[in-house]
Amino acid sequence: MRISVLTLGGRELGPLDAEASWTRQDVCLRLQECCGASCAWARLLHRGEELAGATTLSDLSVSDGAELQLIVSRPVCAATGSADGTAVVWDLDSGEHIRTLAGHSAALSSVVFSPKATMLLTASMDRTARLWAPDTGECLRSLQGHVFGVVCAVFSADGEHALTASGDCTARIWRVTSGECLRVLEGHKNALTSAVFSPDGALLLT
Repeated sequence: MRISVLTLGGRELGPLDAEASWTRQDVCLRLQECCGASCAWARLLHRGEELAGATTLSDLSVSDGAELQLIVSRPVCAATGSADGTAVVWDLDSGEHIRTLAGHSAALSSVVFSPKATMLLTASMDRTARLWAPDTGECLRSLQGHVFGVVCAVFSADGEHALTASGDCTARIWRVTSGECLRVLEGHKNALTSAVFSPDGALLLT
């Protein structure tokens, strides 16, 4: 049978050629294959009933031409950084560990979510900062250029830029989408301890 999957915004994913015996896992795998869509933190509903666990499309009376609704419901999360070089994402409602972000080779000094919580930014004493996808744990970009440890990394209010501060006495501005270093800010004579954007992004404070 052929079914459609619709987001809350009305975007259609598919259509999908499906079997009545399919579970949520089967539908999600097919969505990933055909549309590149992720079911992380998503619910699949048919007429108000959820396709979850071992429940099949047949159990929900899904037939040819039916529509499923995809609802993404992100948990309220927190992120922590450790001296072991990893960051961990936690579900604040349950206190459960969601995933570990591994890749730095030295202790982390800061971890922050982007304004829309679609990315994580970590700073490390390994002289780099990294951008991560919290949904998957994938490292999206490594921001390299500092010659001493990075003590702080933050996002701009619009999420388009990152700012890092380092023990090498400099701060750097980076383009989030490409990882390109846009500017090196020099002038301090000793190691930096922090750096922030002003709310409108027009000024920086180190």
